[in-house]
Formats: sequence, C-alpha cells, structure tokens
Amino acid sequence: MTVIEALVVAALLGAALYVLLGRRAGQPQLPEWSVVTHTREDGTLVVALRGPEGGERVVRELPPGLTGHELTSELRLAREEAADQAAELNRGPA
Repeated sequence: MTVIEALVVAALLGAALYVLLGRRAGQPQLPEWSVVTHTREDGTLVVALRGPEGGERVVRELPPGLTGHELTSELRLAREEAADQAAELNRGPA
C-alpha cells in the first residue's frame, strides 16, 4: 500500500468517526439520577439521589456522632449504595 493510499484511508476513517460522534453528541441527553451528599443543620450527613425533576430520595442518613474510620466507611458504603441505585434508575424500565 502506498503512502497516498494510507493517507486516504486514514482521512476516510477520520471523517466517518467525526460524523458518527457528531451525530451522537447532537442528540439530546435525558436527565439522569445523581448521588448528592449534604449536611443538615443538626449535623446529620445525608446521602441521597437527585432525580431528573430535581426531587431527592434519601438513601441513608449518618448521625453527627460518627468520627474517623466509622464515618469514612459508612459514608463510602452509603455512596456506593446510592450509586448502584442511581445506575439502576438511569437504565430505565426493562
């Protein structure tokens, strides 16, 4: 294969990728569920899911008395659980 043929093939592949990715990026994205964490006035740490319409579903509330390793592990577990639920909700109905 000559250099010119290789350049033509590369240009065609690049153009095809540009068209495919451009069309995909142009499609409207549906809002998704996301994981949010915030602290209430009493110090309770809340891990929740925020929906496409803006509403929240509380996954877990962590009491203000947790410190150090307890807080870290409980928060990590709560966020993992919330992320799993968000992924399931984002997949939509089967």
